[in-house]
Amino acid sequence: MFLPAASPRWQTLLKRLPTLSSRFQVRERLPFYNHGRLSPSAILYMTLDILLTPRQNMSMEAISRKQREIVEREQRILALARPILVEEGYQSLSMERLAAKMEYAKGTLYNHFPNKEEIVLALAWESLELRRKMFECAATLSSKSRERMLAIGCACDLYALECPEHFAIEQMLRNSVIWEKSSRKRQDLIRSCELRSMSIVAGIARDAVAAGDLTLPDNMTCEELVFGFWSLTYGSQVLIASSPSLSEIGVADAVRSIRYHAWVLINGFKWRPHLSFPETERLLDSFATKILDHATG
Repeated sequence: MFLPAASPRWQTLLKRLPTLSSRFQVRERLPFYNHGRLSPSAILYMTLDILLTPRQNMSMEAISRKQREIVEREQRILALARPILVEEGYQSLSMERLAAKMEYAKGTLYNHFPNKEEIVLALAWESLELRRKMFECAATLSSKSRERMLAIGCACDLYALECPEHFAIEQMLRNSVIWEKSSRKRQDLIRSCELRSMSIVAGIARDAVAAGDLTLPDNMTCEELVFGFWSLTYGSQVLIASSPSLSEIGVADAVRSIRYHAWVLINGFKWRPHLSFPETERLLDSFATKILDHATG
């Protein structure tokens, strides 16, 4: 839930932000914090999210040997489950099959995950974290808000096309059966990760409005603007992944088509400074390598 900027609770949290950030080492955990390219509201959302989210990537030196063994075992379970999900589908994944591959009793797996749906969401969380990491990088590639939003679009394309296993597992979150059988704790982790991604992108839109680069229509929020771009990119990427006959129906270059539609949409909002489509394509190509290097580094 997004807090209204004028609410007393918002103002109280904003005043406490420096103290909270220092206490929980938020600056160290958000490497782009000091770049000056995120709005205060986006930083606040992400700070609160970090305070409420377990440290998934806890330093192995900071935990006991038993805890380390538990983490390593869970990572092995996930590593075995991922190719089964991607190559054979959700129905082919079972606790029995994983236990046999690991040469463990099935009860050992249940000590880590109560059902296979929890495994799917754990893998989806890893995928969403990768996408968020790519968004973090994209948001710092320019000082101009329009170019930063274009970089986010580039990150979306790269995530779907260069990380297809992650993209495929993320789509499993839309399966109501999987979602309903998972725990509230795991669902909250997914929501938290998506909130952090939304905060990055909506923060760019807020910065654009504050700088006078963008004027939103009446009654449209920055989150609603982002939702429009999200629908365009995500929906198109799902079609690319699931429709091998696009070229046969007249879509010769689906990725270029997505870029062009996004360019038309961003021009429709009169987001400044204006860029021609060839300029936009060159810019996106220049962003791509930097984003991929950051994601895989």
